[in-house]
Amino acid sequence: MATRRLTDRTLQALKRAEPGKRYEVMDSEVRGLGVRVNDRGRKTFILIARYPGSRHPARRSLGKYGVMTLGDAREEARANYWVRVSTKQPKTSMRIRQAMNVALLSTT
Repeated sequence: MATRRLTDRTLQALKRAEPGKRYEVMDSEVRGLGVRVNDRGRKTFILIARYPGSRHPARRSLGKYGVMTLGDAREEARANYWVRVSTKQPKTSMRIRQAMNVALLSTT
């Protein structure tokens, strides 16, 4: 996994992966945040973190680039860190926040 400071310009410049493969580029600004690029060129923000009760880090999808901005992804990754520190059920809290975001976007 390559690490670099992600910007909108670098995200737009990322090329498709080879057919049948995908690759990840991690952000140097927010620990655990990265973007996964597949062979179709779709870019998805991911968060790699160790959750309570697990020995190994897990990758969680945060959202697609274009639908979610880089700033939103960084904010979500930072918020997820505090959820993991303060609660034993981060996945439930993440789903609640996502539902709140969808409700907020649909009203505007």
